[in-house]
Amino acid sequence: MADAGLRPDEYAIYSAVFKAGPLTISELAAAVGMPLTTASDYVQTMTSRGHARRRANPLDSRSVLVALTDEGLAAHHAARVSFVRVIKRLRGALPLPEQEVIRALHALDDAVGQVLAELAAEDRRQRQPAAAARAVARQDD
Repeated sequence: MADAGLRPDEYAIYSAVFKAGPLTISELAAAVGMPLTTASDYVQTMTSRGHARRRANPLDSRSVLVALTDEGLAAHHAARVSFVRVIKRLRGALPLPEQEVIRALHALDDAVGQVLAELAAEDRRQRQPAAAARAVARQDD
């Protein structure tokens, strides 16, 4: 992927801007699921490369709209060619049908979410007796 011209994370950002057209940095952050400051950093990098331009948002003067320039479109297209080639090879190398892999990854994500929720609930239960003991100690003072 080194010859793709964009790192995978950059390609994802460029793709979001490409698909959504001009969008605010807040919309970009929401679209790719990252903090606003991180999205802003990506836009700054894209702009410094000449791959993106900012223009005033006609609907909200406090924000700007971000769009790919012709150079940004070319960079995105070149990276896409490399990524598609690798993705095709990866799909061909999977030992299981792709849909089974996707289902397994979803199941893993669900299991991680369940365990995290259980751990958080256990942590809350462990903190409750300690908080109650502190409250009783304050009443005794």
